[in-house]
Amino acid sequence: MDKPQTLADAIGVCLAFCQQNHLELRALARTPGPQGPAGPAGRNAADLELFKDYINQAIEAALKTAKFNSLDGGRTLQVTLAGITHEIKTATPLDAGVWREGMYQRGDTVSHGGSMWIAQQDTDTKPDTPDCHWRLSVKRGRDGKDGKPGERGMTGAKGERGERGF
Repeated sequence: MDKPQTLADAIGVCLAFCQQNHLELRALARTPGPQGPAGPAGRNAADLELFKDYINQAIEAALKTAKFNSLDGGRTLQVTLAGITHEIKTATPLDAGVWREGMYQRGDTVSHGGSMWIAQQDTDTKPDTPDCHWRLSVKRGRDGKDGKPGERGMTGAKGERGERGF
């Protein structure tokens, strides 16, 4: 079985496992064979709804103590649940400012030449060069034309005075 990728996947696996165990216990309870002494009258086997409620309460208690952290500005999320820390890599682009020579990580975004670029892998290449590892995200707009003051028209007639407000 593949390793669960998210907390929701892990919870789903746990619930499926518990449901399967419950079905097996019910099947065993109906299997003929040597029986031990009869117990007190009461409920037959475990109630699946009661079991689900117990699991939900256990999950809720664990989530209340969960801790979320990111030491690298959101690139990696750390989730601590039941004393175990899990790391989740995000695909969130992170603003690294204006491009300067140096190393960038996959997902860093920089501005260069008026455009925005996203690193497609760890790189020290310059955006907009051959064999760079950057993808153009937002292209630079055209420069506006120089505005020149035109002739100013004549001032219009003054309007009537409005009613006084409250």
